[in-house]
Amino acid sequence: MEGREEEGLEEAVTETALVMSAEKKDIGHETVPGNTKDRAEETKDWVKEAGKNGNAPHGAGAQPHDLVEERRSGTTLTLTRAEETVFHAAEKQRADQDRSQHKLTPHWRNSEDAEGGQLKNCLGLSILFGVLLPFIVFVRFSESPLRKYQLPPAAKPEPGDHVDTSLDLSSRTDVMTSTDWGAPILWDGMFDPDTYDKYHQKMGTSVALTVFAVGRYQEAYLIDLLSSAELHFMEGLPVTYYVFTDAPENVPGLQLKAGRALKIIKVKRHERWEDISMMRMKTLADTIKRRIRHGHRYVFCLDVDMVFAGRFGSEALGESVALQHSSFYNTPKVRYTYDRNPNSTACMETGDLYYHAAVFGGTWESVANLTESCHRGIMTDKRNGVEALWHDESHLNKYFWLNKPSRVLSPEYGWNPLNGPSREIHVKRLLWAEKHHSELRT
Repeated sequence: MEGREEEGLEEAVTETALVMSAEKKDIGHETVPGNTKDRAEETKDWVKEAGKNGNAPHGAGAQPHDLVEERRSGTTLTLTRAEETVFHAAEKQRADQDRSQHKLTPHWRNSEDAEGGQLKNCLGLSILFGVLLPFIVFVRFSESPLRKYQLPPAAKPEPGDHVDTSLDLSSRTDVMTSTDWGAPILWDGMFDPDTYDKYHQKMGTSVALTVFAVGRYQEAYLIDLLSSAELHFMEGLPVTYYVFTDAPENVPGLQLKAGRALKIIKVKRHERWEDISMMRMKTLADTIKRRIRHGHRYVFCLDVDMVFAGRFGSEALGESVALQHSSFYNTPKVRYTYDRNPNSTACMETGDLYYHAAVFGGTWESVANLTESCHRGIMTDKRNGVEALWHDESHLNKYFWLNKPSRVLSPEYGWNPLNGPSREIHVKRLLWAEKHHSELRT
């Protein structure tokens, strides 16, 4: 099968080269005055006749993969490799005859020798073939060197890392499945859900899911998030939901599965939604150290205006987990909305990927470090009268630029339906809920 593909590739390169040569020489498609027969057809007949005389081994001696096509203004000639040589000899002979009879304007400028022009064309084709063939073969037949995810040599082994050797990074050739520093980017088709679930069940893994539901956001989104989480988030593992709210009495009742728990923590309500978003970093850091670390190895932090729509399972667990923003995963870096204000601690001129602050997670130690670092940057900016472009998200991107995540979730794990359909998105695991900013932020 591979041999046939290589042969087809050679044919395509030869065909392209012949067409380019024809365009350069402008032969095989002019009609001789007084003769209505197309020159390409005449040449085809001449080649066949030459074949009968032994000059062009057409027919029994030619293999199907030896055939090439010579296109001339809608006319297609199917020739063998040997006939190709005869074809060009025929064209040269006819061109010489036409010149001597003054039937055609010479195709070579001034007094340049026809033989010299032919030699230049052949030399050009040889160079073109030599340059293009290795490149085309590389693009067509090369495969990603990353067959399986391997733990980077300098990385510290953590629970769950060895199960990552089951990841098949070559299963998705349409997307980037690994970062430059060796972290996997999780896409559908790369992992076996059962392998991960069985491993984490054996390890006794438990997960904390934190969410801030303050003001009108609680009524608008919280119940949908928690209900959908019961269906799709970390199925088969113990999960505790930590809901931070300014109105604990308004948190709706929810029938939870076995091994699931809900804890409500009262927090102060800030006047601006930007402050709520930014100040959650300190609250998270404090809660992780005081409470979460005693009962859970892993923590995920989510925005409340999200809805689970598919499996968001144990494959997402890792030491440090970031989400690739669904609005920027397939756009040039120059469009990433990093904070570029040099007065902000979140300032960064460039980065690796653009991450979405709506979802981040990892081990409790990793998430505590992230939230503490972001909070320090936010407070420094406040003292200097500066506010980062995208608030806590700008600080989160700066943190992940300096402290590379060990795991990146593809936009499947945080998809914006307003982006429309995408060929790369096979499964939508977590969706942005419909936004009502004008009503909720007033």
